[in-house]
Amino acid sequence: MTLFMLAVGTRTGLAPILVVAGLAQLGDAAIGVGRRNWPMAVTCVGLATVHLLSAWWVAGQ
Repeated sequence: MTLFMLAVGTRTGLAPILVVAGLAQLGDAAIGVGRRNWPMAVTCVGLATVHLLSAWWVAGQ
């Protein structure tokens, strides 16, 4: 959805979608930690950071 919104050139509603995506990634990271799957946990934290920082940047535009 985020790629579609960027492709059509609309930013309306993009920040909340990025926040939800970031929170979903944090949930995936928690699953990775629970399973002791460290590559999964680290990757998900990195992706969550990208999503949440992108949401912050888009909201400031």
